[in-house]
Formats: sequence, structure tokens, C-alpha cells
Amino acid sequence: MISKFHFSNTPRITTLNSGITLYTKSLDHSYGSYCIMFKGGTRTENQRQQGSLLTLKIMQHLQINKFLFDSQCLADFTIGPESHNVNCKFLNEDFLNAAEYTCKVAFQKQKITQQFQKISNYFSVSQQKYHGSLDQILLKVYLPQISLLYVVPENDQFEKYQTTQITKNNCIIGYQGRRKHEEIVNVFEDLTNQHQEFIQRVFDPNYHQIENFKSKTIRIENQISSDFEVILLFQGPNLQDEKTLLINTILREILGNLEQQDGEIGFKVKSRCYDKLLQFNNFLTDAGCVSQSFTDFGIFGLYLKGMNTHKQEIYDLAIEEMNKLRSLSDWEIIRAKNIVITKFYTNLQRQHDKLIYDLESIIYQGKLNYLDEFKNKINEITRKEIMGQIDKLICFDKFVIIYIGKGSNLMPDEKLTMMRMKC
Repeated sequence: MISKFHFSNTPRITTLNSGITLYTKSLDHSYGSYCIMFKGGTRTENQRQQGSLLTLKIMQHLQINKFLFDSQCLADFTIGPESHNVNCKFLNEDFLNAAEYTCKVAFQKQKITQQFQKISNYFSVSQQKYHGSLDQILLKVYLPQISLLYVVPENDQFEKYQTTQITKNNCIIGYQGRRKHEEIVNVFEDLTNQHQEFIQRVFDPNYHQIENFKSKTIRIENQISSDFEVILLFQGPNLQDEKTLLINTILREILGNLEQQDGEIGFKVKSRCYDKLLQFNNFLTDAGCVSQSFTDFGIFGLYLKGMNTHKQEIYDLAIEEMNKLRSLSDWEIIRAKNIVITKFYTNLQRQHDKLIYDLESIIYQGKLNYLDEFKNKINEITRKEIMGQIDKLICFDKFVIIYIGKGSNLMPDEKLTMMRMKC
């Protein structure tokens, strides 16, 4: 006789004796998931502590690799603009070992060794010919003094970052699997008590200082690359402005999401950047919408990349495409809404992705988002609201333009660009 189990799909949240929030959801899957998430990412590093999270990631991956060798689990350490987390997926019978490992990686204080310092310095020198990733470049919008290269912090600054920004006060633990909520609570009550140094840390909310979004021109000269990149950025909504966030999500799909995931090329084929720009301008190699939202504000704009010999044409196309956004067809709006809803559902099919999404919703917005509610909110957005947001975005008094490549210093600044955009 086959036993039947009933798994409640209702999530439960408990505050542990240590003060850490624990979120669990019971699911009948063959494996379980842990995620220890901290509110604090690359935007919470100041100039002296820059590189702390990436250094932590490299050092913790050494522990992760050893753990993966000794078990059948999958684990990683991920960093975002305003959060970072330790993830672990495991067979249900290994839930105790996986919990112990995840806590050890997330809570133990790390120290930079001399050998690590030498390896990291070599890595920094070898990347001098590059200008950094797009995410690093976008950091300069609100952290202008930050370096685009990987910088190893001093040991005292690295320790200070850990003791003031990785604490119980900005931490949430998540679990999805077959175990009962009470059982997981007992596991983490015991494990957190074993990390008293972590429990004693005090969160410092004034540790970093982010510059407000304001008009500027950022020029990054690169004499080696044959590419030229133009990024037009406007001030977007913060994470609490839910309605405007949803409108921007629709606009992002109309333009074409730059941060598409594997398997999403079908969504981008009919977007403006792909169908209008990349298909008819052979000097372009990439194009898409840039959209990020944070607790204080967000950024929204357009990214174009192409051959350096066509930099003026790339610049002209970027302005032209943003101006064209003022004219939308009903078909584009309907299609974009359907894509947003479809992506929301398909991107959360994997158990661990759903766990991370739920934790981010709790830590940023203080609530959980559900598919039916999300679908209704998207469908309720009117054409008038979308056009109103476009006017607010493009005609805003704050605007940033970023040039990357040889000849950046010769390109127009933000004031001339705003005049051309008829603002």
C-alpha cells in the first residue's frame, strides 16, 4: 500500500529566539531547498569596503566546492544590488547536513589570507584592459567613486563589513521541502545558537552612503575594445511603488529585456530593440531595456552596443528609440502584458527560484506576491497609465547618459542629449 501525504501549500513565518526570521513552505518534491538571504548587496559597499562581497563569494566558494565533493547537494553564493544569499539544494534525507553547511558558510566570519591577497592582486592586474561588467558600470550612477575593477579590501575593512552588514537583523532563512515547519524551526534554533559571534553582531544602517540620482554624463574610455556602448538612463520607481514597477515591466518587454534568461529569445524576437534595431542595423550587436529598482529609487533606460566606427549612429538611434516610446500600439501593450504574466509564471516553476522570489518579496516589500493577484494587477493597467508613465520618465528633470568605448570624450553631454529628446 502506498502512503499518501498531504502537503500544505501555505507558507509559514517564525521569528527564531536569535531574532532571525524563518520562512518555510511544505512541498512534495524529491529534494529540498535552503536559502539564507541578507539584505545588502553591491550598493551597500562604500569605497573603502568595495569588493567585500565578491571577496566573500570567492572565499565561500572554496567551502562550497569541498561540501559538494563530500555530498550530493548543489550550492552557490549569489550577489545582487541590494541582497546576497547562500543557496543549497539537497536530497530530503540530507536536510540536517545541508542546514549545518549553509549556516556555516553564511554565518562564519572570513579572513583574507596572504595567499588569497596575492592571487586576487594578480587577477586585478589581468583585468585592467577591461572596463567592468554592465552591472558594475551602472553602479557608478549612484556610487560615482567606485572602481570598475575587482578590488580586494583591507582585512580590517573586510571584517568591519561582515560585522556590520551581515547580521541577524538583516537576515532571513528560507526552506522548501517535505519537512514540517516545526522540525525546521528546531533545526535552525540549534544551529544559530552555535554561531554566537554572528548573533552578537550589530547592524549599522548608516554604514554606506549612496548618492541620489541626478543628471550627469559618465564617460569610460576604452582604447582596446572595438565596441561602443551608449546607455540612456532615467530615474525609475523604488520597490515600494508597485503600480509604477508593473508599468515599467510592461515597457521593458515592449523595448526588449536586456537581461533575458535562457529560453526567452522567443519573447524578445518581436520587441522593438530586436525587430526594429538589431534586424535593420548591422553595426549593432546588442540592444535592450535596462530596468532596476531599489529601496530608494530605480533606473530605467535603453542600452545599445555596436561597432565603434558607428558611435554617432548608435547615439542617434538611442535617442530616436526613446522618443518613439511615446507612440505605442494597442497590440504592443497587449502582447507585453501577456509576456510579463507568462514570464512571472515560467520563471518561478523551479522550486528554488520560487523560494528566492518569496524571500525577496518579504525582505523588500514585506509581503508575498501570488500569480493570480499579479495577473489581475497587470491586466488592470490602462493605456492612459502607461502613456502617463512614459511622459514622466522621458520628460523627467534627471537624466544620465553613459558612453563606453574609444572616443567617449567626444560625445554630447546629458544637457545636449535632453534637448535632442525634446524634453
